Order: sequence, then structure tokens, then C-alpha cells
Amino acid sequence: DAKFRVHTGFYNNFLAIVPFLQQYVLPLIAKDQPPRKIRVCGHSLGGAIATLTGVYLWQNYDWNRIPQQLCVVSAGAPRPLQTDMAQALDQQLKQECSTSDNVAFVRVRRNQDAIPTLPLRKMGFGHFPMAATFLTANHDIVLLQQDDKDSHKMANRNHAAGSKDANESPRCFVTRIRGRRGRVAAAKDIQSLAINDAEADYWQRTQGFPGPIRDHFPTL
Repeated sequence: DAKFRVHTGFYNNFLAIVPFLQQYVLPLIAKDQPPRKIRVCGHSLGGAIATLTGVYLWQNYDWNRIPQQLCVVSAGAPRPLQTDMAQALDQQLKQECSTSDNVAFVRVRRNQDAIPTLPLRKMGFGHFPMAATFLTANHDIVLLQQDDKDSHKMANRNHAAGSKDANESPRCFVTRIRGRRGRVAAAKDIQSLAINDAEADYWQRTQGFPGPIRDHFPTL
């Protein structure tokens, strides 16, 4: 069998939480446990760790034979896998998860966020082949079948054009969900929408950063 690899730094961070998984999470996935949804979430570095944790849990259990469900969500995560592993998981995901509702992987990226573009594809790294959810510059939610190549540009372009053709590209625009603009603070609305002075100060500081950096910061 081929020996697939992941980013060493992200892998070392994942190894650090394995004892926690073994002590607190794995017992919840035993066959004698009641049905429950196991949610694995993370942002930035935590998103890469969440992805590796999700792959670890997915690979070590038969989710079609246990009552539990696995839901993995990463936000603003860098690429944690080498390309050959991402491709192999893509094939497995299509075979196993197409007939099961017990496993779901979702990756969230906010507009120009630069972190999901690292490490570079030219270095041999890729994202887990999961569905992509983009928060556009207009604060709408765009769902893509798959992503990893300038997807934020495609999301915003297809959003603007109102594309509905689900067959135009493997990374095509699938659907658009209108965002709640009144709940997303634009620079001029900071004072009126901020819950407290600390939140207003946070917005004022982050709005001054370039888009690729600003869009990586979590929204309060």
C-alpha cells in the first residue's frame, strides 16, 4: 500500500491531542453507546487539526455500522494533506459517503482569507476533498462542490453572475444563500452593531488590515 503523508507540523499538533481523543472521545463511539453526533471543529491551525482528527476518526470506524454520526467543520484552515493523500481520500469519500448520511466534512473560507492557500499547491499540499462553503465579500453564503484553486474568486464571480449551472466545473457554484447583512458589520456600522466597546474596538482594528489578513480573523 502507498504511504500517504501529511504536513509534519500539523501532524505533530494532531498527535498532541490523541491522548485526549482516546480518553474522552473514542469511548463515545463504541457500539454500545447511544446515537450521537460527533462534531469536530477548528479555525486556522485548529482547522487543520480538526481535518486530521476527522480523517483519523473516519478511517478507524465503520460509520455505516455504528449509530454515531461524524461532522467535521474547518474554518480558515491551511492545506494539511499532501496531494496524493488528498486524491486517495477523494476516491474513498465518493465510494463510502455517497451511500451514507453518517459522515460529513465541510470547509469554510471567508472571502479573501489567505491562510487556506497555504502551504502552496506547488509544494505538493492540498485540502481534504470536502464541500466548500464561502462567505463572500457581500456576506452571502456560496456552496461549492469542491475547491482548492482560486475558489474565492470563482465564488464571488458566480455569485455576481447568478450562475446556477451545477455542471460547468468540478468547483462550480451550486447554490447561494442570502446572508443576513444586518448582522454583519460594515465599517460605517461598527458603533451601531457592536455589543460593547471591546467588540467595536475589535472591528475598528480589523477593518484596517488588508483583505487576505482581515478575512482570516473570526467574526464575533
